[in-house]
Parts: sequence; C-alpha cells; structure tokens
Amino acid sequence: MTSSVCSNNTEELKVGNGPLNEEENEANQIELVSEENETNFDDKTKPNDHEETNNPVEILKKLEILKEIKFKTNELEKIKSKLADEVDTIETENKSIQSYQSELDTLIKEKIEQMEILQQIQDDINTMESTIKQANEDKNRSVESALQLHVDYEPLKEQVNQLRISIGLEKLNDNIDVSVLENYLK
Repeated sequence: MTSSVCSNNTEELKVGNGPLNEEENEANQIELVSEENETNFDDKTKPNDHEETNNPVEILKKLEILKEIKFKTNELEKIKSKLADEVDTIETENKSIQSYQSELDTLIKEKIEQMEILQQIQDDINTMESTIKQANEDKNRSVESALQLHVDYEPLKEQVNQLRISIGLEKLNDNIDVSVLENYLK
C-alpha cells in the first residue's frame, strides 16, 4: 500500500505545473510524509510486512530519490526536445542540400549546353575566317592573273590595231579600265 501511495504522489509531482520552488517542494514533501504516515497508521491495524517504511529517514530518502527522478526526468525531456529539434533541422538541411544539389546540376547542365553553343559559334567563326582567307587568296590570284592578262592584252591589241590600219580598217575601240585592278593591288 505504501509503494502505491508513493507512486501516485510521484505522478502528482510530475503532473504539476512546471518546476516547483523550494517552499512548494518542502510543502509537498511534508504532505507526502503526512499521507504516508496516515496510510501507515491505517496499515498498523492490519498485519504489514513493510514496517521499515514507517521510518521518517527512509521516507525522506525516498522523497529525495523522487526529487532526483523529477529533476532528471525534466532534464531528459529537455534533451529529448533538443534532440527532436536537431533531427528536424537535419532533415530540413538535408532537403535544402538536395534542392541546392539539384539546382547546381541544372546550372552545370546549362553551362555545358552554353559552352557547346559557344563552341559551335567559335567553329562557325573559324569556318568564316577560313572562308574569307580563301576568298581573299582567290581574289588576289584573280587580280594577278588579270594584270598578267592585261599585260599580254595591250601589246597584242597594238599589233592588231597596226594590222587593221595597214589594210585601211579602224582601230579597235575597246579600252579596258585597268584602274579597278589597281584598287585591288593596294
């Protein structure tokens, strides 16, 4: 019977509205001791195997143990709450890291695509530069060839004009404008 009273009183201490100050704690201890003494007094009329629990020293020891249990239980609840908070933080951070990693992967993929586009543009630039260089070389060969043909054309034209004059024909009137060729030589 005494142990059930102690456990009921322990539950009453646990259910209390927050931590007790020392005066309330002492008042509760005195009340518990009184209740146990009344219970023990009732038990004295009946045969009881627990006569040693009537000892006030034993009761105070039990109260001290109950006080320590309450204190450690409060500490345990605080740690449990902090642990739950930390687990929630870990889960939240893990979700954030997954989100960040996904965004990073997307950015890397986009970067690779942009680099491929830039590489294609660079290839196009190189192709155009090569085409322009080849076209300039072709133009320069054409200019040199045209100049050489002009050099060959003028003496032949003079010969043809002299032959025409010798038989009474008019000179050829086909002057070629060589100034266009001179612009390309500069």
